[in-house]
Amino acid sequence: MHFKFVNIALGIVVCLAAFAMALYFIFTDVLPVMAGWKRTVFVIVLFCYGFYRLYRAVVTFRNPNQYDS
Repeated sequence: MHFKFVNIALGIVVCLAAFAMALYFIFTDVLPVMAGWKRTVFVIVLFCYGFYRLYRAVVTFRNPNQYDS
């Protein structure tokens, strides 16, 4: 069974979820205890993780023989 498309789809979904959460934390004050530098660091980590997952999805898509056995 080829899991390439499953990995790509999950990578894109997680990427979009991380970006959505980062934008949500930027524009709302949902967690008052996470204000100032803590929220900024958390948003940066979410964006970095989203870009990492997007990068892994693109690499998986471009490498056609990665999951062939």
